[in-house]
Amino acid sequence: MQPLVILVFHYFVQQKVHYLMAEAVTQQEWLVTIVSWTAGVLIPVLLYLLLLKRIPWVCTVYENPKGQP
Repeated sequence: MQPLVILVFHYFVQQKVHYLMAEAVTQQEWLVTIVSWTAGVLIPVLLYLLLLKRIPWVCTVYENPKGQP
């Protein structure tokens, strides 16, 4: 189910990070692209792992009753 979380949140996170980085770093487009893509993958994965360990009903939504990611 981790790919589903990445799919759902990737675009939103990547767009926000890209927007913030583009304002701060105007000369290096490649750096903005790499950082925004990496954040777009890592932040949803970290959210997924934190939610599964902290909120019990999320385990049932993702059909993981043991709470193990």
